[in-house]
Amino acid sequence: MALWWGNTLCVIVSIQEKLYALTFAHLSNTIYVAPGQQFSQGDVLALSGNSGNSTGGHTHIEVFELHASLEQEVSYFQQGADFSFGCGWDAPHTQSIWATRIRPEEVITG
Repeated sequence: MALWWGNTLCVIVSIQEKLYALTFAHLSNTIYVAPGQQFSQGDVLALSGNSGNSTGGHTHIEVFELHASLEQEVSYFQQGADFSFGCGWDAPHTQSIWATRIRPEEVITG
């Protein structure tokens, strides 16, 4: 999947005491954060791009509600860098024991 998605960034955030993973795909080569780095709301993480299997500049966002502790999720991710947290890519709102894919607008507001 990484080749299709090009330059990709995955972050884990806590919102109202729930853990979420946000995956940003098709990014440019300009990424401002490093693995394990903490950031704050409003920080620029990366620039939008046209990498991977893309027909034009944009950023694709996937959001997953996580079902385990932060430490368990980080360990799972580090073992395989699974940007879909085991949910697969072929259907919306798919679920695994680690995460449930949800619509980005359920947690990201302007």
